[in-house]
Amino acid sequence: MPAAGLDPRHGCLSSERRQSGRARALALAAGAFLAFAALAGPALAADRPVTVFMGVKVTPYPGIYVVQKDVNVRGKPDTKSNKIGSLQAGARIHAVAKTAGGWLAIRDGQTDVGFVHDSALLPLIDGTLGKDIQGNVQISDGPACAYVIRFEGKSQVEGQMFEIADYDVAWDCKLDGRALKFQTPMFITEASYQLNQKRIFQINVDMLDLFGGLDEILSTILLYDEDMGRVAFDSVTVEKYKRAPATKEAPAKTVAKALEGAVRIAASAWNKQAWSDLSKILQ
Repeated sequence: MPAAGLDPRHGCLSSERRQSGRARALALAAGAFLAFAALAGPALAADRPVTVFMGVKVTPYPGIYVVQKDVNVRGKPDTKSNKIGSLQAGARIHAVAKTAGGWLAIRDGQTDVGFVHDSALLPLIDGTLGKDIQGNVQISDGPACAYVIRFEGKSQVEGQMFEIADYDVAWDCKLDGRALKFQTPMFITEASYQLNQKRIFQINVDMLDLFGGLDEILSTILLYDEDMGRVAFDSVTVEKYKRAPATKEAPAKTVAKALEGAVRIAASAWNKQAWSDLSKILQ
């Protein structure tokens, strides 16, 4: 299933994205960072390895998070430990490490701040692309395609404390001697899949309005697992146009690689009828 509040199977997010016109990045409402210290200067930095944090052995685990609800900062990874500060809902923080039991070690610049339990936090990624991604894919019993992925901007999800990153995929395919040129919107949720603590993020490649009305949007859904370094096929929303892709997952150590892998997997998940009908529509 897609992330909570983001249900492309019913056209909800795609409709919102079209209405937004792929708006440029919108600022999240900022909460105060710490009750005892305002965040001044650069955001929290995870710029040096850490295996011991405030006297506690930890496992390096750098990442960005948004605070979902007001939460205490502790001196040790224990609810009985001294409270040494607090975070307010909406604040963005950087973790540098983790411990058993779901505790994350937080650092502000070069200063070790304390421990926060991940149940109050939502993992984030940055979907910004510094440059276009170009590639080619040959579909088994289908077309040969060149594609270009362009970053379009960001849009905030209504009622949520995170954004989606929008892209445009320009396709130049050849099928049975015919050129097929078309575009598909694409997005990645910058918050975790199903809004949980796992660093897995949803990617959609959508064919909007090509195969009917809003209920017939052809969405191909993939999941980028940042911890495992891979992007994997999840589903295609229109039954008559789907098939099992030739490759169901691809290595992805970065967001850019996840997007590239997602496009290649998505194209191979569209069956012969999908390509045939697309060819007729583009005549």
